[in-house]
Amino acid sequence: MTYSGTLTSKNSCLIPVFLDGKPMHSKYNPQGEAALFKDRTGCLVVAGLGGGFHLTEAVKTCSLVIACEKDEESLNFCLKLPSVRELCSKKNMLLATEKTLGSVLLSNYLPHMHGGIEFVFHRAWEDREKQSALTLKEIFSTAVRHISADYSVQSHFAKLWQRNIFINLRTFTKNPDIRNVFDTKKSVAVIAAGPSLDEGITYLRQNRNQYEIFATDTALSSLVAQGIIPDAVVSIDAQHLSTEHFKCLGSILQNEKKPVCFFDAASANESISMARKNACTTFLVHNGHPLLALASQKANIPQIQTGSGTVTIAACDIAQKLGFKDIKLFGADFAYSGGRPYARGTYLDKLYKNSSLRTDTLEEKFCALMFRTELYDTVREGLKNAKTSTVLEGYKASLELWQKEKNQPTGPFYRDLNFNFKDFCKEWKEGVEESIKENCTSLTPALCTLLPLTAFLKRISKDKLDFFSLVKLAYSYSLRYTE
Repeated sequence: MTYSGTLTSKNSCLIPVFLDGKPMHSKYNPQGEAALFKDRTGCLVVAGLGGGFHLTEAVKTCSLVIACEKDEESLNFCLKLPSVRELCSKKNMLLATEKTLGSVLLSNYLPHMHGGIEFVFHRAWEDREKQSALTLKEIFSTAVRHISADYSVQSHFAKLWQRNIFINLRTFTKNPDIRNVFDTKKSVAVIAAGPSLDEGITYLRQNRNQYEIFATDTALSSLVAQGIIPDAVVSIDAQHLSTEHFKCLGSILQNEKKPVCFFDAASANESISMARKNACTTFLVHNGHPLLALASQKANIPQIQTGSGTVTIAACDIAQKLGFKDIKLFGADFAYSGGRPYARGTYLDKLYKNSSLRTDTLEEKFCALMFRTELYDTVREGLKNAKTSTVLEGYKASLELWQKEKNQPTGPFYRDLNFNFKDFCKEWKEGVEESIKENCTSLTPALCTLLPLTAFLKRISKDKLDFFSLVKLAYSYSLRYTE
């Protein structure tokens, strides 16, 4: 608890008092503190709410204001003050504590809508809560890094996602019932395509009957080339290049059991079509894209976790949601070793060999792939001369986080629902058009479906379009796929 009580200022305002007996705001004119953050714009995150007098001008000019307190007890104390209740009546005003700041930022701050973001302190509050101030600043920095990375991905791939989602939903009616397809009493082997898979394949071949094998798309061709047909394949890639992974399905004999192919519904439609052409059962999932989150309310398209967009985590999460208790990882190195980025037999081997020249050899192509970002040495069990990067370490951290949280309750993986594309598009259009009529002042579920695409359009736009214009442009682009 940060506060011990209140006192009345000379101009009759209730102001909070710290535990040391000192008031947080001026005893003469607390409203004068509004000048501290006057004329700020964008998103303002403030450590120290108190009586909120210092934020009365900020809420007029900022797109979003988030005021933080140390804990719920302190926050509830502030909420009893008339000045804070008045402040909280503003739509762009949010509150948080050390426990909730991260989730509040991740759920509400949108760079393309709110603009830049800044973290500031109320000086008197910071002096009394130095440790909390440092904690809040670290939480803020971590959340912003995550948002920045996510925004960067959206700004590059959102156009593909939007196209793929509508194309995939157009022919979707219902996922197959696969609840009894896999033997969940067995262990499941999740196969990534790291260099250590070259050794792991021998073990898998010798112990094939002990596992249900779930391959990531990149590892599929490596397994098939060694005569191992996986029970399932998982793909979340939106790019057309991902179809290269599935060409090897044609080499599986007709009398051999075909794998079940799990695709993110934002995946390249060409990959899904290739799996179906080769008589594979396909099952659509989604990882939280707002358009698919909206569609999944009317369809049995379950949500999965992919961490930072990692297909290995997607495969693990699908296996866990299907009921597997024991998950073994193969090739999940998140590092380069032996001078190779991937196991032998991936599509890159064929691609690079076909384009290899004396002046641009296979080795040089792989080196260019590995050294596109800075590498540094790392020690990993079973790997020799292992190199890693910031990106690979991020993937590894995401997997470790998933492993800690995997036993949390999840919703049903299968629901008996039929999806009607035309009905969905009709409701979606009505929702978006209603948001546009209201100048996009509130984040409705329909409006949220366009947010990733607005990030892409903002990046490529030569003009500095405002958020409202970006939404209309994103809606216009999306309409071409709804008929």
